[in-house]
Amino acid sequence: MFVHGEYVLDRLGDLIISYAKGPWNLACVEQFRQEYRLLSADLRQKPLCDLIVLHGESLMPPDAAAEMRDAVKSAADYGLTNVAFVLIDSTVQNSTRWQFEAIYDTTGISREFFNSIEDALNWLEAKGCNFDKQEFAIPDEVSLW
Repeated sequence: MFVHGEYVLDRLGDLIISYAKGPWNLACVEQFRQEYRLLSADLRQKPLCDLIVLHGESLMPPDAAAEMRDAVKSAADYGLTNVAFVLIDSTVQNSTRWQFEAIYDTTGISREFFNSIEDALNWLEAKGCNFDKQEFAIPDEVSLW
């Protein structure tokens, strides 16, 4: 199946960083889920945090959203506790926020939406997420978006 959507995953301590540019289809979400699972494998049953930086029109059709909901529930079972979202260059921010709120709604994961990466990192740090903020850098391929 054709993958529609882009993402880059990174890790800093106990923080998984997802840079994503949508919209995404089911194949993209499935691929993302596999890569996320591999990147976070050694953090199972430890407190884990996510920084999710969404570029552009970051929406999913119902089948992809259902797969993402299942992936998030699995991550919560393995220790995901806090998620900070940053929405960049989107004309559908309210719709994007609504879709992600629906995905995370029943997970018990603490989450917030921010306008800047710095504010998101500060919130995650205050929540006790274990990472070195001085080491944070946006990957080159994301800078081109």
